[in-house]
Amino acid sequence: MTNCSLPDSAESGPLSKDIFVVGSFPNVDWKHTAERKLTYKGNNVYQVITDEVSGNYKMQYAAEQWKPQFTATGKKLSVGKLNELTYGGYGTDTKLEIKEPGQYLWSLEFKDDGSPYLIMVNKCQ
Repeated sequence: MTNCSLPDSAESGPLSKDIFVVGSFPNVDWKHTAERKLTYKGNNVYQVITDEVSGNYKMQYAAEQWKPQFTATGKKLSVGKLNELTYGGYGTDTKLEIKEPGQYLWSLEFKDDGSPYLIMVNKCQ
């Protein structure tokens, strides 16, 4: 969940739909964009690396039609801290403060049946 250089896996993951980091980020404002699409890395883990600027953000992790969508348990994330992942929905946005600009790794882990398990965001070195 912290390795910024994991290769994509050729295997299929437990999710049947593509998932995106969607939120109040500059220039994307709640749109599903290719730059924020997670890819399967193996072992039920999906990741994407994005360029971020400092700020306070709200987000969810969702398929293009918002089904399914996921959020952090407690609706809050901190950079570098592992958190539980749960099903999201309207009004269940995850909050995150990014204190310094840079490349960030978003990691979501699911159970074998595709149900949410863990989430983490880390600054790449």
